[in-house]
Amino acid sequence: MHSSFLPPRQVKIGDAAAFAGSTPRAIRHYHEIGLLPEPARGSDNRRRYGYEDMIRLLWIRKMADAGIAIVW
Repeated sequence: MHSSFLPPRQVKIGDAAAFAGSTPRAIRHYHEIGLLPEPARGSDNRRRYGYEDMIRLLWIRKMADAGIAIVW
């Protein structure tokens, strides 16, 4: 079986928000308050979210849904 390496997919803020059950505005807020580091930007100067960003975003959302305040 031959497998080829595919780099992790990078998504735009709207797709990241939809995946995490959030909004682009909320994600921008997480950047502003330091919960989510500013991601790399693509050639079009738009934010691109990778695997690590998505895991962190899901963690932030789950904590918020559970009513746990996150102080950074």
